Amino acid sequence: MSDRSVATMPEPENDKIFEILDAGHEENGRMIKAVKFLRSEQNDLKKDQDTLKHEFKDFKETHAIDPYLARGLNKAHKKRGIELMGGKESPAYKNEKLRRSVYRTIWEQYYVQFGVPSYQVTRENQIKEAREWLLNWMPPYDIKESIKIANNGWNQTKLV
Repeated sequence: MSDRSVATMPEPENDKIFEILDAGHEENGRMIKAVKFLRSEQNDLKKDQDTLKHEFKDFKETHAIDPYLARGLNKAHKKRGIELMGGKESPAYKNEKLRRSVYRTIWEQYYVQFGVPSYQVTRENQIKEAREWLLNWMPPYDIKESIKIANNGWNQTKLV
């Protein structure tokens, strides 16, 4: 039995069962003690259950995502990079140095935005926001200009 105070159950003196048991029968004293003990244990278990529910909720909201969700973020990252560079057939995309720069910059800014060292440890409660952020990410001026220069004269409708 724990030493925590019991506040969730009614006081035994005010409970109907104790009135009945305490109606002058001496042998009921042991039953009263047993019921009080069980009530105390029940309250302790309820408090422990509430604590575990709260801790599990916190864990669920803050633990790192599973590999399947991480792959989804990586796909969103790649999709946005391809879109910004004008597609896989664009000169910007085919320029390996520029392509790496775009993808690296997306992740660098992502890590700052979400306070994580890797997209793989993004908190589960941030998945939707993270995916939206990736799909709407805009490159800084220097990368945007590099993409425009690389794609200069190539399908003008696909420029960033």
